[in-house]
Amino acid sequence: MDKTMAAISGLYWFPGMRRYLKKYISCCLPCLYNKEPGGKKPGYLHPIEKVAVPFDTLHVDHLGPFVKSKRKNTYLIVIVDAFTKFVFMKAVPSSKTGPLLNFLDTVIENFGVPLHESCAVVEDRTTSEFFGHCNRKFWCTTTDNFG
Repeated sequence: MDKTMAAISGLYWFPGMRRYLKKYISCCLPCLYNKEPGGKKPGYLHPIEKVAVPFDTLHVDHLGPFVKSKRKNTYLIVIVDAFTKFVFMKAVPSSKTGPLLNFLDTVIENFGVPLHESCAVVEDRTTSEFFGHCNRKFWCTTTDNFG
């Protein structure tokens, strides 16, 4: 803004020029399109290996907050099987780890624990409680099944 103001004020002047230039620059489409975004640069994505076995990799996420329901639920937990794209959803009152672990346990009780050696639960906000629960659940069941 200051460089543009200095360059133009050497040639022209009119009342309210600074305000006009500020508004003009903030609406300049080529400037907005080509402007380098500030802040930390996004990292590289790490692709998740695809295994041709149903219920091997589960993707877990929270959606919300939404308008509070009659049962006081404001979030949705979504679990998607990476191979079949089968979706499990449950409305919950908060995005804390507890309701997520209960729902994950329910899904595993109904469909069984993935027995493939590379089974994974993918969650972007992994807490130590969530990580420990998944390790205990999968490791104990897997070792029990294989002796």
